[in-house]
Amino acid sequence: MALVSGGKITQQQLRSTRFTRTLVRLGVDEADVPEGISQHFTELLPTKSAVFPFTHDMLEYLQTKYTLHLITNGFKEIQYIKLDSSQLTPFFQEVITSECSGCLKPDRRMFEHALKRTGASAAESLMIGDNLECDVLGAYNAGIDQVYFNPDKRRHFNEVTYEISCLSELKEIL
Repeated sequence: MALVSGGKITQQQLRSTRFTRTLVRLGVDEADVPEGISQHFTELLPTKSAVFPFTHDMLEYLQTKYTLHLITNGFKEIQYIKLDSSQLTPFFQEVITSECSGCLKPDRRMFEHALKRTGASAAESLMIGDNLECDVLGAYNAGIDQVYFNPDKRRHFNEVTYEISCLSELKEIL
């Protein structure tokens, strides 16, 4: 049984209740929530191929200099479909999910699991992420430098190693 959402509910519970609970909180009568909405979302989402501007260019650039890995709280079966749909699969050597590590970002154990699995050290690693709490704080707590990708330039008061608003800015750092 895979736990998600801070270990409070199972993956299956999340899948079966997330839309109903959200829509009911927004004022939709539970009887009006379309049957199968969660299943349809789970099937449709990973087929979307949109990525941020410069994603492929930067991954091509980084791949020639570094070994790239992906750390995600997403469901394992969906991640591979998403990566294939957006043509990102060839860039990553390892895809480390919360399911395989047994914990969720920002838990430092997920990052430690990733380091152990990839044979990398924290000192030679860099986490690039768009979620300040899960990606940046999690990496920081594991002793890994971070790049906070903040395309909306959201104001925050966290200390980060690097902050960018466009992926092309990675060339200035790496």
